[in-house]
Amino acid sequence: MKKKWLRFIRHESLCFLLGKVKLTLAVIITVGFLGQTTLAGTGTQKTVTGTVIDESGLSLPGVAVIIKGTTIGSVTDINGKYEIQDTSDDMILIFSFLGMMTVEMEIDGKSVIDITMIQDYIGIEEVVSIGYGSAKKSDLTGSVSRVTEEIITERQGISLVQSLQGSTAGLNVGQVDQAGENPSISIRGTTSISGSQSPLIVVDGVIFRGSMIDINPNDIKSIDILKDASSSAIYGSQATNGVIIITTKSGEKTDKPTITYTGRYTFQTPSVEFIPESPEAHIERITAGHFFDSRTEESGYLEPNPNWEVGSLMRDAQQLRAIENNVTTDWYNMVTNNNMSTQNHNISLQQRTENSGYFVSIGYTDQAGYMLNEDYTRWNARINLDNNIAEWFKVGIQSFMTLSDYSGQDLPLGNRYRDDWFDPAYYEDGVTLNPFPHAVGIATNSILLSEADDYNKRYNIFGNIYAEFKIPFIKGLTFKPNFNINYRTVS
Repeated sequence: MKKKWLRFIRHESLCFLLGKVKLTLAVIITVGFLGQTTLAGTGTQKTVTGTVIDESGLSLPGVAVIIKGTTIGSVTDINGKYEIQDTSDDMILIFSFLGMMTVEMEIDGKSVIDITMIQDYIGIEEVVSIGYGSAKKSDLTGSVSRVTEEIITERQGISLVQSLQGSTAGLNVGQVDQAGENPSISIRGTTSISGSQSPLIVVDGVIFRGSMIDINPNDIKSIDILKDASSSAIYGSQATNGVIIITTKSGEKTDKPTITYTGRYTFQTPSVEFIPESPEAHIERITAGHFFDSRTEESGYLEPNPNWEVGSLMRDAQQLRAIENNVTTDWYNMVTNNNMSTQNHNISLQQRTENSGYFVSIGYTDQAGYMLNEDYTRWNARINLDNNIAEWFKVGIQSFMTLSDYSGQDLPLGNRYRDDWFDPAYYEDGVTLNPFPHAVGIATNSILLSEADDYNKRYNIFGNIYAEFKIPFIKGLTFKPNFNINYRTVS
């Protein structure tokens, strides 16, 4: 009996696709254990036969048919037929095939069991958003990539764009060099010599002209990226650089309202930091630069010159007093933030019933940057509502508001290295800031500059009200008018 099975399997494996060959190999392993398996059922032993077909009526070769709880089984031949011996009425047969939904069937006295298997769309027929609604990914001719909610949550950054970094091939996300900055983004590299490289952003079916840093990553359900002309043709010339379609959450189907809180607290540190030399090393470098003046000629320039002082090279009296009194100013640490941290808090309320759904969220983000005054604070609020008034009529609103605070005078990065250890930040009283530590009219005290008034708050209010009509007598045809407004301030 075993030899007959193995001959059949070798013959059929030549006709199967790669996925079906894998299933055949699994059956070979099963046959190897045939003599070691004990049947779980009881009663009269008999043979069960049948045919397995798909939804269109075509036979399915290579379907694995296993007795549940055992390793005893069979595989359908090229005509979709199978046969299993030594079964009993209380046993259950399991039918499994790549790309099809698994079926369990009780024998229950039957000697012939025919099965129709249904295609499993999960993973194979992934539904993605496109310009005119949604479609199965396998039906599209253009290149489309999807970033799911799980990936966005796992790689979450300050900006939604940072969550996309490394998530899909062909999507290029740049770096940031200060807090609250939105990274550059392009699809499949440079597309123009002097024109814009930015892709078109579409949020919930509406073109979004604001900055993506204003969108809370916790509000996102999925992101679909249309990479070429065929997949993004609906948007015309605006889609030259690709399209990023963002779908926000609209409530999950639950019996009761769901409240969700997420919080993050992270620390940051530069991978490479250029720290200035110490005061002692600074003096040694100045002395070495005046080698012949700082040493005696009689000793062959081996002994220091007692009549030479480094203070003679100071450019003004305050620098000279500082070096004589050994008063130093650590400009680098004074204007560098030693506690770079980010905290993020979000709370949401959502529910979906048979006829309506809602998603409401509030988020807070605070990021301390690398330089003094380089801080970023953001408040987010979102309200998404929809309601099925009738079977053919649906209305809804998608809205969010963002308040971003960039207040604080930006400091020149080079001042940390240009300011000398002996350029005093304060007068001799130690309280009053010295406005010109380099001498009158040469430079401005970085500490004094950081205390200047600088109000930089930006608002972004986005709202989209829509209605959706299903046209009677024409299956699949809908009409969806939108009214949207986007108010934003840019400083």
